[in-house]
Amino acid sequence: MNKPEETDVPHHIFRAYYLNDGIYQVLGERHNVQPILDEVMRVHELLEGFDESGGTFRQ
Repeated sequence: MNKPEETDVPHHIFRAYYLNDGIYQVLGERHNVQPILDEVMRVHELLEGFDESGGTFRQ
């Protein structure tokens, strides 16, 4: 979803995801979710490595 155009008319957005910017907006309050998504991907990659090594931790 693209950010709404800046106009003189107020916007009333209940919920929006701005994927290009990594921002989640709910009831007019914006939250930066990109760091959370980055950490989820990091953990996912670690778990893939864990699975590929037979489910054991390397020593």
